[in-house]
Amino acid sequence: MDDPLRAAHLLELRVAIRDLLGEEGLDDLREAVRLAPREARLIGALATTLYWNGQDAEARAHAEEALALGDTRSLTTLAALTALEGDLETATGLYTEARAGAPDDHSLLACYASQADVLEAAGEHARAESVAREGIARAGRLGLARSRGAHLAANLAEPLASLGRWKEAREVMTAALALDPPPIHRAWILMVLGTVAVWEGSLAEADDILRLARPLMRGRSRGYDSCLEPDLLECRLAVARADLERARRVAGHVLAEHDLTLSRRYAWPLLVLAARIGRLREAPAGIATTGRVQQAHRATFRAECGGSWAEAVTAWRSVGQPYALGQALVRAAEQDRANARELLREAATIADALGAEPLRREIEATGATLRVGLTTELALSARELEVLRLVAEGLSNKQIAERLFISARTSGVHVSNIMAKLGATSRVEAAALARRTGLI
Repeated sequence: MDDPLRAAHLLELRVAIRDLLGEEGLDDLREAVRLAPREARLIGALATTLYWNGQDAEARAHAEEALALGDTRSLTTLAALTALEGDLETATGLYTEARAGAPDDHSLLACYASQADVLEAAGEHARAESVAREGIARAGRLGLARSRGAHLAANLAEPLASLGRWKEAREVMTAALALDPPPIHRAWILMVLGTVAVWEGSLAEADDILRLARPLMRGRSRGYDSCLEPDLLECRLAVARADLERARRVAGHVLAEHDLTLSRRYAWPLLVLAARIGRLREAPAGIATTGRVQQAHRATFRAECGGSWAEAVTAWRSVGQPYALGQALVRAAEQDRANARELLREAATIADALGAEPLRREIEATGATLRVGLTTELALSARELEVLRLVAEGLSNKQIAERLFISARTSGVHVSNIMAKLGATSRVEAAALARRTGLI
């Protein structure tokens, strides 16, 4: 083609289409920038794609160049890179600036999605939820609920899943899928849905989801994490099914075919699973460990390799992910028999609150192996959860009765039952345990 600028813009258009289909466009963008080396928008798009592929130094250089040439969208890329370096405060300021200067609606909503993603990766689940909800509301007002709104639905479902609010996460994902979003956005939603299904014990559903999602995530449209996410789901599913052959096959593929140092989020979880099935005893060099979530995964990997499960428990408590905490508590009980009953009871409370059947079965099996007696009915009723929340607010039995329009005697019975189920010796301990395990 005789017109380099026109050729560059056609390549840009092809990249946008391929991205929605789940295909990578890095080579096309490099060629587009070669053809039009002063086009700020193209340089910024290249910076974003380099960031997705873990090439941080080059991504930052191009983003800064694009910004200097007037591409305000590059502020989002710079914000994401800054967050990956662990500076969330500076990143937050950059995201605010990026939204204020967004040149179009899609750039604005992409900024919300990026911020929600990095907050979730850092373990800031509540903040990620808030940003994603704000972005979804904006997408609805802008008439972009099916496209960018669906993208943000995945960003919202993920922190809800992390926080143990699986029913809410399912509602968000079901509503977004009903809009028939573009393939790559649908794939991201399905990845979260499949993970929740594994945690709940709906393994046939998770298998169906994986079959739907894998063809939508071919190539590396959003870098190594997009490529690794289906492998992580399949490995989780195989471990949940106790299908060690399948789990080892997936783990072997990941270790042989992928450079895990380029992964933002999924290297450590995959390494944990590889260690759990005996496929790996030492982590490859250079795996990133930025933020509390990755530190908790690393602590879990070390525990799987013979280290301290108590350290993994402490790490997951700081993150506030009840399911991962419950899993660590079970393994900690195996190491600490003196406190096994207390650890397993806390894990059982988490499992019951979440509706995590595989975790509950694991708790019961571990209790039987260790000959630790567990109360058979640990789940709190809906009314008991209401009462527990009020106990945590510091209300007396009388005040709780007035709030719920029940008698003081009934209120007292509920409080006694709650404390017995939680194994708590005081109202303060019951409230603390409830907060720690995500019941309230």
